[in-house]
Amino acid sequence: MKVLLERVQLWQKFCLLGAMAFILMMMPLSLFLMESNKDVENAKVELQGIPATQANGKLLEILHRQRSLAGRAAAGEAVGNWMQAELPAAIEQLEKQLAPLGQPDVDKIWQEMRAKLAKLPSETNAERAYRRHFEIFEGLNKINEIVVDAYGLALDPDADTYYLIDAAYFQAPAWFDSLDALRQHGAQKQRDAQVANVAIYLRKNFEQSNGNSQNSLSKAKRANVELSSVQFPATSNAIEQFAQNEFTGNAQHVDQVSWNQVFDEAASKHFAFRQVLITELERLLNARISRLQHHQLQLVAAVALVAVLMTLLGTAVLGSIARPIRTAVKVAQAVAGGKLDTVFDVSGSNEAAQLLKSLQTMTDGLQRAALEATENARVKIALDTAAANTMIFAPDGKVIYFNHAMQSCVQELAKVVPTGQHPFTAQNLLQHGFDRYPEFAVLHQASLLHVQQHAQPQQHELRLGERYFTLSLTPIIGANNERLGIVAEWRDQTDAVLAEIEAQNNARIKMALDSVSLPVRIADRDGKILYINRTMQATLSRDEQAFKKANVSFSATNVVGANIAMFYADPQNALKTLASIEGERRSRMTLGGRQYDVMTAA
Repeated sequence: MKVLLERVQLWQKFCLLGAMAFILMMMPLSLFLMESNKDVENAKVELQGIPATQANGKLLEILHRQRSLAGRAAAGEAVGNWMQAELPAAIEQLEKQLAPLGQPDVDKIWQEMRAKLAKLPSETNAERAYRRHFEIFEGLNKINEIVVDAYGLALDPDADTYYLIDAAYFQAPAWFDSLDALRQHGAQKQRDAQVANVAIYLRKNFEQSNGNSQNSLSKAKRANVELSSVQFPATSNAIEQFAQNEFTGNAQHVDQVSWNQVFDEAASKHFAFRQVLITELERLLNARISRLQHHQLQLVAAVALVAVLMTLLGTAVLGSIARPIRTAVKVAQAVAGGKLDTVFDVSGSNEAAQLLKSLQTMTDGLQRAALEATENARVKIALDTAAANTMIFAPDGKVIYFNHAMQSCVQELAKVVPTGQHPFTAQNLLQHGFDRYPEFAVLHQASLLHVQQHAQPQQHELRLGERYFTLSLTPIIGANNERLGIVAEWRDQTDAVLAEIEAQNNARIKMALDSVSLPVRIADRDGKILYINRTMQATLSRDEQAFKKANVSFSATNVVGANIAMFYADPQNALKTLASIEGERRSRMTLGGRQYDVMTAA
């Protein structure tokens, strides 16, 4: 993993982290969407079941009215044809809604109910018609329960819709059955002359029937305040009030028409109330679907926004890291290429900014070092090419530098310094110094000690064989007054010393010649007179007039620097003769009437 991460680029690492974060973010989102979609689908399935329950409820409502008419006809009331004209259409509508369900139990029950429904129009006996309606109600209620279970209405997860379903699909059918039973039971008591007990019986049984339905509605209202406007129909109060008014005193007979009208009105109101509950149920289910889908969109949008923000933030963070790194790489490459004047901006105080600040400090230091190195290089080149013999000592006396002239000088000195065990070479001097060579050690140590203690240059004379040197030692003082080393300059004074010795010897010879009694002159190979002694000068001055007879231009004061040809009648022959002399030659010459014995030596 470490090797892999070292090979991956920074932006690739950020992409990898982003992908991992996206996956981690999408996992709970996917789970939420799956559960939310499941809830949406369940709600949609519940909505698909409502038309079947409505068709079943519509058929029940028609049959309840029809049974009420059959019951009234059986009681002797003239109601005419008690069959409802809309019954066939309601049957067809329910059959159409049940077809997609594909439940064998429902199909079986429905076929039985169809057969019983088909016999109702031909039934002439109102009493038997009433009982057959009761059997059909039981079958339709079973179909209602199966439909509710098949479409998941009985398992609704929300409290408000669950209790609405309970009130509309479970409590309402039971209430209708109770209502019909109460009507028939009350009518029976009237026929049995038990009129006084009817009101008590109605109050007791209505409280039980209404209690279940009202309890479910109350729970739905508590779960959702939007249902507060839904009110349970006050049919029980109307029936109780009717019974209270009619069954008082010694009344032995009640108007059956009014009795049936009260119960029919109560049934109609409860069917309308059931439809209100189903309408509210549809609204709440659609609202739930919209709410879930809205939450899905909100969450997806929020996740998308977070992803975009994370991408932008990641891009910004990546840029804040990558830009300084790219700048650092660029600067490092420039420095590696010898370019130290790269300009770059440094801002912030994070790690990347600290890196760039360090690079800036480094480049500034390298620039200064480069300038110093350039200056040092110029100085070194100047020292290398200087004619003076120069060397540099470290503060501890170790030789650290020879220029070219000094190296040549060391090679020349090697000819006069005894070889011994350690040859006198520049390499040995750089490695071991002068301490190995007795010819230098005492003077060298004394000079270094003196320079280390004094800031002024010092000079010492040094003779090596026939070579003479003046050794100038100058301390190198730094900006902080620290001693950085010593510059030693070896000036070869051999020629000057030898010239001085020769001059001293010549001076002694001249003094000797000036003191002799014989006239002496010295000329070079070309005959130019270089020297005459005092005796010669006196002789020439004495005999100047005699010499002028032979050479009119002769002057005793201008002899030195003139040519010896001035003393001969044939100058060219005289010069030729003098040039051919080797060793010593004696001759006699006549000059101005005087004869001179001349000894010439080459």
